[in-house]
Amino acid sequence: MQILVACNVGPGGKFRRGQCKLIINGRDYITLNGDLSTWTVAGKEAETLRRQWEKTQVAKVMGVFLKKECVYLLLQHLNYAKEFLLRRDIPKLHVTHKVRADGNITLTCSALDFYHAELTLTWQRDGNDHRQDVQVMDTRPAGDGTFQKWAAVVVPPGEEQRYTCRVDHEGLREPITVRWEPPQSPLPIIAIVTGLILGAVLMGAVVTFLIWKRRTKG
Repeated sequence: MQILVACNVGPGGKFRRGQCKLIINGRDYITLNGDLSTWTVAGKEAETLRRQWEKTQVAKVMGVFLKKECVYLLLQHLNYAKEFLLRRDIPKLHVTHKVRADGNITLTCSALDFYHAELTLTWQRDGNDHRQDVQVMDTRPAGDGTFQKWAAVVVPPGEEQRYTCRVDHEGLREPITVRWEPPQSPLPIIAIVTGLILGAVLMGAVVTFLIWKRRTKG
């Protein structure tokens, strides 16, 4: 047998909603409804219990507890751990690029190391929301107290720059957008080797000139 009592509190410590239920063998036996005055039951035995609880006004007592004592206890525990629970870790963002077997491109926008867990990733095409061929992973814990999330979109080759990832998180002053940045073309190997050879030749010429000049003075 389990008894679940819980309350949801909004900004400013304002009560939003509460829960109270009796669970037997993993199944809800009797549950307090959202109005905090009536019950939902399962089975004849639970119906008998509901009538008893209605006579003793258990719902009224529990409603007062949820709105006052439960809120107080929750805020008290929140205050104990506020430095951890009330922090705002800004997500670290990056976009990856992968060529598919069919020739199209998969762009994956990843958000890592953020807290709280509420974060929205939206792909846009030319500044407009794009939902076709988009796959979004639900937010999941990273194992170190932070969270991670990603959203992938399939795009035609050559059109990657038309797509941007819009990220919204309470740690950000305003939503930001990121896009895939193609890697910078490295200098050709021949150019690098040529530069090194020219540098060595120039250095040798300078050294030769200085030696000749010193001998001339002597």
